[in-house]
Amino acid sequence: MALSLVTLVASACGTPDTPSGGGGGTAVKRGGTVYVLMQQDFEHLDPARSYVGQQLSLNRLFAPTLTAFKAAAGQTGTEIQADSATDIGKHNADSTEWTFTVRDGLKWQDGKAVTCADFKYGVERSFSSLLPDGPEYQKQYLVGGKDYPGIYQAPQGLPSVICNGNTITYKLSSPVTDFNNTVTLPIFSAVRKDKDTKAQYDTTFFSYGPYQIQKYTRDQQLILVRNKYWDQSKDTLRQNYPDKWQFTFGLDESVVTDRLKQDRGNDQAAVTSGLFVSASEAPGILADPNEKARTVTGLTPYTYYIAINTKKVPDLKCRQAYEYAIDKTTYLTAFGGPNYGEPATSIINPLLKAHKDFDLYGTKTSPTGDPAKAKALLAQSPTCSRNIKFDYRTNNSGDDKAAAAVKAAFARAGINVTPNPIKRSEYYATIGNRQAGCAERDLVWLVGG
Repeated sequence: MALSLVTLVASACGTPDTPSGGGGGTAVKRGGTVYVLMQQDFEHLDPARSYVGQQLSLNRLFAPTLTAFKAAAGQTGTEIQADSATDIGKHNADSTEWTFTVRDGLKWQDGKAVTCADFKYGVERSFSSLLPDGPEYQKQYLVGGKDYPGIYQAPQGLPSVICNGNTITYKLSSPVTDFNNTVTLPIFSAVRKDKDTKAQYDTTFFSYGPYQIQKYTRDQQLILVRNKYWDQSKDTLRQNYPDKWQFTFGLDESVVTDRLKQDRGNDQAAVTSGLFVSASEAPGILADPNEKARTVTGLTPYTYYIAINTKKVPDLKCRQAYEYAIDKTTYLTAFGGPNYGEPATSIINPLLKAHKDFDLYGTKTSPTGDPAKAKALLAQSPTCSRNIKFDYRTNNSGDDKAAAAVKAAFARAGINVTPNPIKRSEYYATIGNRQAGCAERDLVWLVGG
């Protein structure tokens, strides 16, 4: 399902302690506080463990990467630019070596200069088993990465990451022509050795970006304030208008929607992250010209999909049966219908340059699925399980309704699905844990782009 975003944003009014802005066209001013209303805390903030869109975006505020995606709409936003580096990198003839120069003026929140060694240490710690859940490109790409246990166990470091002055070079085990895109991931950001609290870095991260922690109470509140040593004149990516970001966690989705609709006090400068307007509220909001003007709508860059564990389900005919069993119409309806997206025909989102328009399973002509064809394929696959589990992330009421829609759709083909809800704050750590039944999972809810 390619998902649309329907969410309320701040009004144009602004309160005395908040920056003006929003849908009314008022000029944005520097200063004030942005209040972010959320259901649940971020799963991780440690750059080594961040691999979800919300977390990657937040990391840009305190752990700028060597390169970064442009802050722009449409396909321009898929292009990269220099951030902590002086340019987007240089490579040798076969793209097995990439070199970046750390730009001058980057400083930690205590005023010390950020060095090449900090970037080297940052990626080396990401190999540690103490810091699971993050991307693994560094392990796949860097020479020696498959066997390197991380800086805590091997303090001599990884030889394929080399510092020469303020220039860092990565030696790769095979050509990677877009490695300068890979270093946009926070696993390649800097971490200072004397400030590394290992598994506790999620809540004690030390900033060299425009903002730093003022207060963080897990599952309750996160407050970020300006890093006084950040040089805004050298930041070509962020405008950094607010003086403060205040995140509040643990709010029910209906409470968030109601507060944004009421638009009072500090909520006049409030937004939400990772939370859509509830399906029951959306029609009324979109029908009201004033409220509709305060919504952000349109396809997100992500595709929400249900992955089949190919190790658990190796038979192609079995996987095809599952594909035909799904009813994408009822699944989308559970989230709110056409206002919330459109049935996807590919894992690659239509907003991305790599998207190709094809429809292997006839979604456009039959979005409700084909239970008869699913049954026929099941008959050709005697090993195909008729009793499977569906792991999904609980975030709002739509998630549970969508899981019920999956169960009902598969039942038409004679397949029993047991929904398995997992808390958002624990989701990726749970489904990615190889020591806790990862190989036994059947269907898993995921987000791709």
